[in-house]
Amino acid sequence: MFGDSKTKVSQIGTLIDTTASLKGDIVTEGNLRIDGKFHGNIISAKDVVIGEEGLVQGQINAETMAIYGIVKGNIKSGGLVEIMSTGKVFGDIEVNRLVIKEGGVFEGKSLMKQMTPSERDTE
Repeated sequence: MFGDSKTKVSQIGTLIDTTASLKGDIVTEGNLRIDGKFHGNIISAKDVVIGEEGLVQGQINAETMAIYGIVKGNIKSGGLVEIMSTGKVFGDIEVNRLVIKEGGVFEGKSLMKQMTPSERDTE
């Protein structure tokens, strides 16, 4: 999905860099990358990347996610969630597809959404 943690800047709608520490909620129609600390809930219609130095404490709802850093909270995704080798998730995940790379950490419950027959036919 994301290839590596160096997602092109032109593809990122919102960036919270390593020097930032924010509290609150984020609602966005675009892509989001967090390399700093964020405490609050995130709703994104597109992709969310948590960089290697990123820490999110809160709920995340996004289309797809790549987690290189730490998430402490529940995740909901209509697509794919990838926990990379440096990634750690402490919370429950509700998702269509989940990939945990070797070295990645997941502590919680996972619920894999069932695909409809028409969705299965397209794969």
